[in-house]
Amino acid sequence: RVGMVTVSHVEVTSDLRYAKVYITRLNETESEEDVKECIAGLTNAAGFLKRGIAKRVEIRTVPELKFYYDKSLEHGFHMDELIAKANKDITGS
Repeated sequence: RVGMVTVSHVEVTSDLRYAKVYITRLNETESEEDVKECIAGLTNAAGFLKRGIAKRVEIRTVPELKFYYDKSLEHGFHMDELIAKANKDITGS
């Protein structure tokens, strides 16, 4: 359901109560349904993940984890394609 995910970055509130966890998946075909299912799976596993963090990090409170899909990787690939196409059009090759 979740598959292989990469945490691209995390934003933690100053009081350490909440953490926005941005994830990406390196699948070629990523539909909205796949993304929703992945986020739902991570949300269901949030308690398990939070307990794992609590065992490894020495802080008073472990933040509540909220997961978001980071589209910046997809956006970057799209921009690379556009730049490559523009360069190809300019050079005529």
